[in-house]
Amino acid sequence: MSNNKLYIQLLSLIGLILHCITGYSHEFWLQPLNFQLQERSLIEANLRVGQHFKGEPLRYFKTNFETFELTMANKTVEIESRFGQLPALSQLPLGEGLHIASYISNNSTVVYPSPEKFTGFLTESGLDWVLTEHQQRGLPASGFTEAYKRYVKSLIAVGNGDGQDQILGLDFEWVVNDNPYQLSAKQDNISLQLLWQGKPFTNKKALIFNRIGDKVLEAQLITDDQGKIVIPVLQGGEFMVSAVHMVRPSPELSASTEAVWQSLWTSTSFAVDKSK
Repeated sequence: MSNNKLYIQLLSLIGLILHCITGYSHEFWLQPLNFQLQERSLIEANLRVGQHFKGEPLRYFKTNFETFELTMANKTVEIESRFGQLPALSQLPLGEGLHIASYISNNSTVVYPSPEKFTGFLTESGLDWVLTEHQQRGLPASGFTEAYKRYVKSLIAVGNGDGQDQILGLDFEWVVNDNPYQLSAKQDNISLQLLWQGKPFTNKKALIFNRIGDKVLEAQLITDDQGKIVIPVLQGGEFMVSAVHMVRPSPELSASTEAVWQSLWTSTSFAVDKSK
């Protein structure tokens, strides 16, 4: 076997291992190398998995996702990177304006080795109701399988950054109502709406992460009766907003994975420059 083929097989194995172990991690997001760039510059972003807005970059493996796309206004293209590439997104922009990078993962699975792992995850994610239903269904306290799927977006300004975030039709999706790259000098907050299957997701816990230099601030909010939250952006910096939902898996998914639950994760990322 050639060294090149051996290297490719090794990358595939590493990608599979990383994809499997992320079930114990809490967040998955797209982190652009630059949130604002010139029209002819490459849009580059890492897929990251970890906690507290810190995590490891994942390589581009087409087997890990359903869709990976770049949208500007009414144009959408598929992101095509090299096998095993870092950063996973490296592509010329579609023009001048606000770009939306989006990623829908395939289902992966995790087996919970202890009750504490499961209850801890549910508590952190605002999913306490799941434990009651878990017990009512007569499911074991540990050793069971959960499938999980990720829905990720990121907003990148190219040139003037004109445009608005859009509803892309993801099953679980954040929509940023204000263009973070065109805020007025007096605007100190940004509104977002959480959608589940196209409808506002009310009374849902949202986690907000704000990186300012080397410091990461964290907060929690609950979506209102329109599925909205308003987050302060007084100090600017990079932002990542996430939420988790849990459903019973479809019969097909349950049959293929033996999963008794399916967790669905959504996040969006953007930056605000308050130095202007």
